[in-house]
Amino acid sequence: MTNLFRPSALALLLSLSLGGCVSSQYQAPTQLTAEQPLPAQYQLVVKPADWWQQLHDPQLMALLQQAGAQNASLLAASANVKRYTALQNDADDNDLPKPTATAGMERSQQGKDGVVSSRYQQGVSVSWQLDLSGAVALAEQAAQQDRDIAVLRLQELQLAVLTQVARHYGDWLGAQLQIDVAQANLANLAKTRSIVQAQLDAGSASALELTRLQAQIYQVEAGLPALYLQQSQAQLALAALTAQTEVRLAKRSLPQFSQPLALAQWQDVLAKRPDLAIAERQLAKAHTQLAIDKAAWYPQLSLQGFLGFVSLGSIKTGSEQQSWSLAPSLSLPAADPWSVADRIDASSAGAEVALQQYRALVFDVVRDLKGSLDAYNQGRRAQLLQQQQLAASSEAVRLTQLRYQSGMADFLQLLDAERELLSARDQAARLNLANYQQMVGLYQQFAAGIVL
Repeated sequence: MTNLFRPSALALLLSLSLGGCVSSQYQAPTQLTAEQPLPAQYQLVVKPADWWQQLHDPQLMALLQQAGAQNASLLAASANVKRYTALQNDADDNDLPKPTATAGMERSQQGKDGVVSSRYQQGVSVSWQLDLSGAVALAEQAAQQDRDIAVLRLQELQLAVLTQVARHYGDWLGAQLQIDVAQANLANLAKTRSIVQAQLDAGSASALELTRLQAQIYQVEAGLPALYLQQSQAQLALAALTAQTEVRLAKRSLPQFSQPLALAQWQDVLAKRPDLAIAERQLAKAHTQLAIDKAAWYPQLSLQGFLGFVSLGSIKTGSEQQSWSLAPSLSLPAADPWSVADRIDASSAGAEVALQQYRALVFDVVRDLKGSLDAYNQGRRAQLLQQQQLAASSEAVRLTQLRYQSGMADFLQLLDAERELLSARDQAARLNLANYQQMVGLYQQFAAGIVL
């Protein structure tokens, strides 16, 4: 009896095909420029919310923890990680035989007057795709990379959500600080108005002076509604980020760092950026896709097998009905070589695009890191200088009030001193908020990895 296929020929085909298996030759870039190395391995911050503990603000920590646990976008991203984990597990099984329990019946008739016959079959069918080209292993690798990217996107979103919480918290406290400044200004203007009123009653001041001072009071009061609106909007944003319908906050000082910040090793910071890690994984995925497309040049060998019972006329499962079959098949996807070549060219270009996007992102990140650090330090310097201006303006108002009461200064000098104090206090409040927001920017740019 002639064999359906020769095992020696099949073994030869397997050895030749396996010798030409395709694999991804990807190596992660190690240098951006001669002076700027790239991270050998990304080491992301596991708990980015812990960075804020050094500010000793329990109210902020409670908001961050609530957002980390209940934010809807984070929960969706976490579910997406589970989704890609399941897809990866499914892809990992593609190199194994796939058994299927089968049972069926077939009725047929040969010719117009032929006898109608029935055929019954039950057993186990097995299909197996032999990975001669390496395409199945590459697909498993691509599934792993997809899951890695999903995990990194979750970490990137965690950083973004916590940054938004800290930023809106600062908006609320900053508005409260400006409200306090406005109320302090109103109290100081009320004191000055009493002085002018006394001078008016004594006949040494005019009604015009009192009216001009009252106009300044109205100007300060007119700015309060916008600050209350800013507070309300910040509270609404915090409620949405923390998955609550309402957030109640207590008045506190804006958290600040007193010392300037410096950084020695940029590559250590780059290793903590999830967006860079995502770009690197996308580059790796592009090279995997290129290898998958190259694998289309190689033949695909599949085996179909059956073991069970086949009977005619009635359902029987005796030894006489035992049946088995084995059917290897060989296909050549490269029968259309032009299409395969075009896909390889497209994937090769896609890998180059991913590389240049990764490099461009690294350049942008280095620029933003240096810029955010410089902005914070310069902002802190401006804040310290402005505090001296505020102290000088407060003393100038005190002295001008005394001189005005004794008749040694006129009303315009008093009014100018009051305006300078109002401006200095408002600028101090704005600089405090700006310094805090620059600190939040540092947290985001350094991916909670800057050590203070």
